[in-house]
Amino acid sequence: MAHMKAIRWLQENPTIFESLQAGAVMGTGDLIAQKLLEKKETIDTKRLAAFTGFGLFIAGPVLSTWYRFLDKKLPFCWPRLKRSFVKMVADQTLMAPVYLAVLLSYFELTVGRGLDGFKEELERKYPSTLANSYLIWPAAQMLNFTLTPLQYQVLVVQLVSVAWNSFLSYKENIQNGKPIQDKSDADTDDKKD
Repeated sequence: MAHMKAIRWLQENPTIFESLQAGAVMGTGDLIAQKLLEKKETIDTKRLAAFTGFGLFIAGPVLSTWYRFLDKKLPFCWPRLKRSFVKMVADQTLMAPVYLAVLLSYFELTVGRGLDGFKEELERKYPSTLANSYLIWPAAQMLNFTLTPLQYQVLVVQLVSVAWNSFLSYKENIQNGKPIQDKSDADTDDKKD
């Protein structure tokens, strides 16, 4: 009974539900990046918390609100493919560049070099990351907006995001073409010198 009430409450509050999903998915993406791509021995919990927090408090609420806004603003009398195409173009030209700038800024400020390296890092990472996003997201969003009912669009994006967030987490934590070392690895290297 309590389980059904919780499910009903989440259905009545889709932004909260979608925010929880986004936090879980972004955290999963970072775990994949740390363990599988970077082969870290220990989990960087500060970084994991930053990715999870971004999904929970920024990505989930923003995307949920954005998709509902797009859905309300475009005429329902348009053919499905036309609506989907216009949504995808709006998403990729208005939301994607701003969202990515916020995401990279957030991570530079929370787990990067802070304000000191913020502008420099954003200038270095933003163009290539945005270009890479255009290799996957226009097609993913076109399919999402065409085939997925509104209430499941954030979930579909979050599922695609597992791979994308793993890539972003990996890219965000690369220095000079090599993964950032664990502090334990760095301490070991310092002791060798």
